[in-house]
Amino acid sequence: MNLPEHCNSVTPSPQEDEARLARTDPLTGLPNRLALEEYLPLALEQAMQRQQVMAVGIIDMDDFKSLNDSLGRDKGDAVLTELTLRLKSNLGEENFLARLEGDEFVVIFNALVGDDVPNELKNRLERLHCAVESPFMLSESDEPLTIGMTMGLALYPEDGRRPRELLRKADAALY
Repeated sequence: MNLPEHCNSVTPSPQEDEARLARTDPLTGLPNRLALEEYLPLALEQAMQRQQVMAVGIIDMDDFKSLNDSLGRDKGDAVLTELTLRLKSNLGEENFLARLEGDEFVVIFNALVGDDVPNELKNRLERLHCAVESPFMLSESDEPLTIGMTMGLALYPEDGRRPRELLRKADAALY
């Protein structure tokens, strides 16, 4: 069946497809390190113009390497995929989530405004923590799997004003 001309969707060019793929993590579909490096300076500029606080967090899954080694890479990938879905659903549209590599993610909490930034940030962190509270069911035959996560956090402008500085401080806070 042929659709009328105005109903055809626009097909991205090969260059657009290539650019999108270069900025996307193949396992999770999240933005990758390159996308983060492009996004973070723009987010910082916007926070500066609007005089808002912004938080940059680095998330690391606790003991993921041993989980991956004991269960196998396929099940480890399944955990990362499910975790990604949970993180995205708990974060909200105003925030940004990227996968750096392995079990390491970056979250950017944008537009922290108001008189009570610490409480607003606490609420967002609690929503994020909900992603790992429920056990992961990889298959009906497997035991439920619980995982934990650790997060290091840096605030703009308090902890830094440049992307690398904030990422470095968030990474230091992680450990």
